[in-house]
Amino acid sequence: MKKVTVYKPHTHAGKKLRPGPDGIEIEVSEQDATFLKDAGVLDKPAPPESVPEPVADSAAAARSPELPSSGIPSRPQLATRPQG
Repeated sequence: MKKVTVYKPHTHAGKKLRPGPDGIEIEVSEQDATFLKDAGVLDKPAPPESVPEPVADSAAAARSPELPSSGIPSRPQLATRPQG
């Protein structure tokens, strides 16, 4: 038997495994270990690439309407009909 670390969702011995970023260690036969490796289940995912911070475009910012501090634009007030 061989210990392997599973990094992708997989069913093993009737149990559904949903490993986190550190994976889940299981013990399998050499043949199963080879199968899991070939299927990519043992491949540790690459860390996410960092996303560069957006650069503020002053011209676009000048055209954008101001938002209230909540970040949600307020609804325009509806005109009321005169009573009578």
